[in-house]
Amino acid sequence: MPINRKSNGLLVEKFGDYAHLYANLTEIEVEDEEGVVVQYEGDLAVMATTLDILTLEDYREALIAFYPAYSTLDAALSYLERTDYMVIKCVELGLDIKDEYPEPHALREVARAIVRLES
Repeated sequence: MPINRKSNGLLVEKFGDYAHLYANLTEIEVEDEEGVVVQYEGDLAVMATTLDILTLEDYREALIAFYPAYSTLDAALSYLERTDYMVIKCVELGLDIKDEYPEPHALREVARAIVRLES
C-alpha cells in the first residue's frame, strides 16, 4: 500500500461512495498552537464501495489483502480469480482446499460474501 495518510484514529472510514481502509495506524505527536496533539497515520487503501461501514469494518483485513483494486467488488473478484488455481489443483488431486490452503480458503469465503453483497 503506497499511500500513507493521516487518520482520525479509525481503521475504516467512509466518504460518500469511497472506503478508506487502514492496515494499521501509528500514533504520532504533532505540536501546534494548542500544544502537543496526537494524530494517527497509516497505509491507506481507497476503494469505491456500496457496502455499509459495519460490513467494511468486518471485512477490512480481507479487503486490504485483496488490494489494489478500484472497488471492493473488483478487489473480491480479482482475489477469486487469482486463487482459482488452488481450487482446480485440489479438485484434480482429490485434496480438501480447507486443509491445503486454509488462509486463502477463508479469504475466498469472504470474497464470495462481498460479491454477493455488492451484486
